[in-house]
Amino acid sequence: MKRTMINMAMAGIMAGIMTTAAWAGNAGVDRTHRRARGATAYMMTIPAGDLSEAESDTMLHMRQEEKLARDVYTVLFEVWDHWAFDKISQSEQRHMESLLALMEKYGVADPVPEDTTGVFADAEFTALYDEKVSGGSTSLVEALRVGATIEELDIVDLRNAIAETDDKDILIVYQNLMKGSRNHLRTFVYQLAAQGEIYEPQLLSPEDFEAIVSSPMERGFVDEDGNPVFRGRDRRNGAGVGSGSGPMVTSPDTALEDPSGDTSALISGDARSLLARSGKGRGGHGPGDGSGNGGNGPKDGSGNGRRTGACINA
Repeated sequence: MKRTMINMAMAGIMAGIMTTAAWAGNAGVDRTHRRARGATAYMMTIPAGDLSEAESDTMLHMRQEEKLARDVYTVLFEVWDHWAFDKISQSEQRHMESLLALMEKYGVADPVPEDTTGVFADAEFTALYDEKVSGGSTSLVEALRVGATIEELDIVDLRNAIAETDDKDILIVYQNLMKGSRNHLRTFVYQLAAQGEIYEPQLLSPEDFEAIVSSPMERGFVDEDGNPVFRGRDRRNGAGVGSGSGPMVTSPDTALEDPSGDTSALISGDARSLLARSGKGRGGHGPGDGSGNGGNGPKDGSGNGRRTGACINA
């Protein structure tokens, strides 16, 4: 598991480098909202296919599963006042809205039209809600474990949903939901690491789990095959120098960083030691090629080297 922690730390460094200050605070939330709306709008332009009963049932299931996540995280935020539950519950709300738009497109009735917290059409989700809220209310660590387990469940069920359909519009929605769930899983695992806890996967295979948490946060939205689209829009030029003294700790995802701006609490132990860097600031942004991929310049790790490139224009 130490290798997992090291990989997580390195993934956090990469995610921090590829993320600009515009992602922090409300600006990051607003941009994420725009991306979610963009993916849904793109889906709506694609002609509807012939919906099978199995596909319809899956939409109903996933709508309630995303509601489960949102409702549980909303309650756990009230209990623990931890920013991750607040941010991710907002994301789950957008997931619910994407699914509702898809269901309305196909004429599938919403199973939770009144959208009351903790109330579901299927008893399965009512039982899960009670179980997760009860378990997550015992301690912050258990609450974060609950979050990670829910995201594993989402990933497993979305993989099955993707396997049963070949309709492009449905696939786009499910692929983007799964991308979000991978990011949420990473966040909960990072937050457990900050508490000195190592999360062991409950539903995913160790190999699948390792592949997710050791890779950077995913940005933008994806197509029906899960490939990123619209990651970069333009070119930016410039170079900067990061120099000085003092620790610089990079969060795994500044779109989900502590609203107080204190990123030092995000990672602890072995992971934090790998994230510590001497220097202030991130250096400059080099020319991007329009795809969002800039060049890589030298950086000596001390914070005194000049860095160009790493221009990701989302």
